[in-house]
Amino acid sequence: VLWFEKALFSASHFSRHPSHGYSVNYIFTMSAAIWNAPQYKFYKYHTNTQGQVVTEPIANLDGEYMDMRLLHSFGVTENFIVVPRWNVDIGFRSLFTAMTDMNHLCNGATYRPDKPLYIDLISLATGHVTHYELDPQKAVHIMNSFERINEAGQLEVVMDFPTAADPHDPSISAHCLFDVLSVGILENGTQAYDELQWNTTLRRFVMNLETGVATVTDMPRVWEPLDLLVEFPYINPEYMGKPYCFCYLQGWHMGTMMMGLIKYDVCKEEVVQWSEAGKHASEPVFVPAPGSQGEDDGMIVAPVYDSIKGESLFYVWNAATLEVEAVYSGRAHVPFNIHGMWFNQ
Repeated sequence: VLWFEKALFSASHFSRHPSHGYSVNYIFTMSAAIWNAPQYKFYKYHTNTQGQVVTEPIANLDGEYMDMRLLHSFGVTENFIVVPRWNVDIGFRSLFTAMTDMNHLCNGATYRPDKPLYIDLISLATGHVTHYELDPQKAVHIMNSFERINEAGQLEVVMDFPTAADPHDPSISAHCLFDVLSVGILENGTQAYDELQWNTTLRRFVMNLETGVATVTDMPRVWEPLDLLVEFPYINPEYMGKPYCFCYLQGWHMGTMMMGLIKYDVCKEEVVQWSEAGKHASEPVFVPAPGSQGEDDGMIVAPVYDSIKGESLFYVWNAATLEVEAVYSGRAHVPFNIHGMWFNQ
C-alpha cells in the first residue's frame, strides 16, 4: 500500500535545464506529494579525476501545500542562483485526478493567477535565500541572468525571460502547446490553431538586493509579425551569467506554422530575422568560433524540418547576420525536436 501511494500520488524530476556558469554546473530536483508541500533542492556538481560525478547540496526551497510551481529553467550569476517559480501549477489537483494529471503535461498544468510570481535569489556562498513576489507571469525558458551595480551604487540581479504578453489571455491555455508539434499540423497550418495569437514579450526582471524591491520592464517587440510565439532562447555560452547583448530565439507563428529564427539585441533593441517557406527550425544553438573575438562571432546550428519535401535538414547560419552558411540533408530522418546542445568533442 505504501508503494502504491508513493508511485501514484507523488512525483519528482530533475531540472530539464542544468545551468553551467563560472566553470561550475548546477542542477535542481523538484518533488511533491499529495500529503506534503513541494520542495526544490539545488546542487552543484562536477566530474572528478576518476570520472565520477560529485554533487554538493546548496539550498532547499519549500513551496506551499498543493502549489507545485513550474520551475523549468533557472539562472546562475557570479554569486547567486536565480530561481523563478511561475504561475503555473504542475502538481495534483486532488487524489481523484492524480493519475490523469500526470498522464500528460497539459492535463496537470494549471494557471494560478490568484498567486504571486515568486523569485528567489540563493547565495552560492551561504545558501541564504532572498525572496521577491511580483504580479503573475507565464514563462518557461531563461534568456540570461547577471549582476550589475545601478546608478545609486546598489547591487542588482537581472533576469531576462520570454513571457506571455498577457498572462491572463484565455487563448494561451485553450490548447496544449505540445500538440502542435505533430507533423500533421506542421504540414497543414490551418488544421488547428489558425489565427491563434500566442503573443510573446521579452521581459526583464530586476531584483535590488539592498532595497528588496523587484521591477519588471518589457523589451520592445520589434520582430515581424508581432503575433509570434518567441521562445527557445539561446546565447553565447561564454556570456551565461554575465552582461550580454545577443539572444537567439525561435519565432513561431501559430496561424501559419512558420518557424524562423530571431537574433535579438537587448542592448540596442534591434532584431535580425530568418525564415523560409515550409521550413520549421528548432531551438537555435550558438557555436562560438575558435578564438572568437566578439559575442556574436560564431555560428548558429539547428535541425530544420522541411514540411514541403518531408525531409530533415541541418542548417548552419552566420551568428552575426543569420545568413545561411550551409545546409545538410539526406543523412537520416530526425523527428521534430525542441532542445539541443553543442559539444566540441
